[in-house]
Amino acid sequence: MVFYVGEERKFVGPEVDEAGNPIVRWIWDFGDGSTGEGQIVTHVYDTPGTYTIHLTTINSCGKQSDPDDPRCFQTITIQPSPSITGECIFPRIITGTLTPRLDTGKVFYRVRCIIDKWVR
Repeated sequence: MVFYVGEERKFVGPEVDEAGNPIVRWIWDFGDGSTGEGQIVTHVYDTPGTYTIHLTTINSCGKQSDPDDPRCFQTITIQPSPSITGECIFPRIITGTLTPRLDTGKVFYRVRCIIDKWVR
């Protein structure tokens, strides 16, 4: 799977630990100086690069996950956002950049535009 700068990513932690005990706390380190808490979190990377995501869990007995357990790490590579230069007409003629976003398997476009000329 390809990951892009500026794209919101969803991360989901497990419900139970390896012994079957319910997990009650999830602490995420996204590898770029940002953190999050909760079983389901989202994060946006602002810079291309390779990041190691670390998840620490605490179960209902108060036991913390082993920080050296390889199941607690995931490495991802964030690519620069691909750009397509083109024209938008809505409702004015606008010159802009279309940036593809992947969301739930569909391609959407975020448009950053500079008004070139007004249509009367």
